[in-house]
Formats: sequence, structure tokens, C-alpha cells
Amino acid sequence: MTSNNNNTANDSLKAGPLNNVLLDVLAQKSSWQLLGKSVQRKACHCQNYHLDGRFIIKLFRFPENEILDNTWWIIEHTILSLINGKWGSPISHGYLSFNQDTYNIVIFVRERISGNTLEESNVSILNNAQCKEVGELLANFHNDGIVTRDCTLGNLLLNTDNTLCFIDFGKARSYKNKTLLFFFQAGWDCWKAQWRCAKLEPRLCEIMMNAYWAKLDTNKYTRALYNLMQKITRRQQLMRLKKRGKLPDYI
Repeated sequence: MTSNNNNTANDSLKAGPLNNVLLDVLAQKSSWQLLGKSVQRKACHCQNYHLDGRFIIKLFRFPENEILDNTWWIIEHTILSLINGKWGSPISHGYLSFNQDTYNIVIFVRERISGNTLEESNVSILNNAQCKEVGELLANFHNDGIVTRDCTLGNLLLNTDNTLCFIDFGKARSYKNKTLLFFFQAGWDCWKAQWRCAKLEPRLCEIMMNAYWAKLDTNKYTRALYNLMQKITRRQQLMRLKKRGKLPDYI
């Protein structure tokens, strides 16, 4: 069964993509274990669970008459289905939607990748090798028309093969056609990775972006667009950080 990927909450509740793995996880609800703190996104409450270390379960709860700005479960399922396990990303097993009392409930299930996020490992800044990996990861996503919009230490996981993978696509977007909006979002992706993961340290940012450009599929026109949007985003965000007094001394 496939979902109707409209943007309203009511439309998204008509159906969810079901498979045997999802149904099996739901049947073992009594064995779910809490994972981290709950998150409140405006009117939507989200709590994460895991099952036997093999699955991540995201449970969303919001008032039945509420129209949400984002349907995170549809976004994440769609992106993960497009990626289909490439670059170490988890596999989505779909979601189920239903009403309970006066609330809408959505249960989204994906594969759990073994390992810890860099944030969980108390990593505060990437090393040289990790910067290169992140640059290549972003280029792979952008080549496929996908922007993560949230490349942070909490979303980068060091798996058992000692390689980095991106694990949370709830804010991601995919573009069939690479419009100006895509190039702007790609520029933001690169900025956020340099800001949140490399702390804008010039040497680390250079390593990250050299790896990014080496992996990126471009011609002279698209490369110019990527480069322009990165420069615009960097200028805007540096001015914003300076105004807030958060600009590092070495910038």
C-alpha cells in the first residue's frame, strides 16, 4: 500500500506504506524501549524508541484537527526510499497512521544503524579524515538531488565499519530538477556542515570542501551556481553570527 504524499496532516493519514517488517515491529510494541528525550515540534509531539537494537521507531502525536507545516514521516520515508541504503543510510520500513481519541498517531519505522553519533561520542569537532568523509557524503546527496538541511554532529553516525553515515532525514528535501532553490539549499547544506561540524575552522573547512568539489558532478554552469549560492549563504550567515556575537575569533 502506498501513501498519498500530500502536505496536509489529514491527507497523510489516509494510508501508509505497509510491509511485514513494520507490522512485526508494531506487534512487539510492549518490547519497545525509550530512546532519548521527547521532542515537541509546535503541536506535534515526537518520541523515539528502539526494538532489539535493530529498529528505530518514531511515534508522532498531534491533535486530529491540526494541520501540520511538515509531515516528517513522509519526508523521511520518501528520502530513505530514494537513497535505498546507499552511503550507509538506514532503510525505511514505512509508517502507519491512525486516530486515537482526539489525536492523530503516526508510527514510522526505519532500520537502526549500529554505532554512535558523533554527538553521543562527545566529539565536538571533526578531524581531517571525517571532514573529507562529510564533504564526500554531501556531494553524493547533492548529485542525487537530495539536501539534508541538518548536517550536524548529532545526525552523523560512526558505524561499525568506522565510516560516517547520515541517519536523520526528517528535514531533508529531494529535487527531481535542480532549480535555483535546490542550489540555494545545497549551499546551506555545505554551510551548516562547516559551521556545526568543523566550527568554521579554516583548515578543516578547506579539507571538507575540497573533498566535496572533487566528488560533485558538475559542468561549468552548475558549478558556478553551486559556488555562487555557497558564497551568498556564507556571507549572510557570517553577518548573522557577527551580529549575535558568536563569530569565532579566527574568522
